[in-house]
Amino acid sequence: MTEETEVLSGAAIKYIIALILDNANDAMKDAAENPNEEFYQGRKFAYEKIIEIIQNELEANDMELKEFYLENI
Repeated sequence: MTEETEVLSGAAIKYIIALILDNANDAMKDAAENPNEEFYQGRKFAYEKIIEIIQNELEANDMELKEFYLENI
């Protein structure tokens, strides 16, 4: 692999983020349905942190959150 092929395309990044958001939505629903279950609450928290990290990294690299469906999260 060359250095150029190691970089993900914008489309690939958007796809990965869409998968994460889909799983995060499932985690949020599961946590709401199981408020006393630490597993579900921990899973929800983990997805919240993952999304926060992605948002911070996109902003640090001068990328628009809206372009990656992360502006209102």
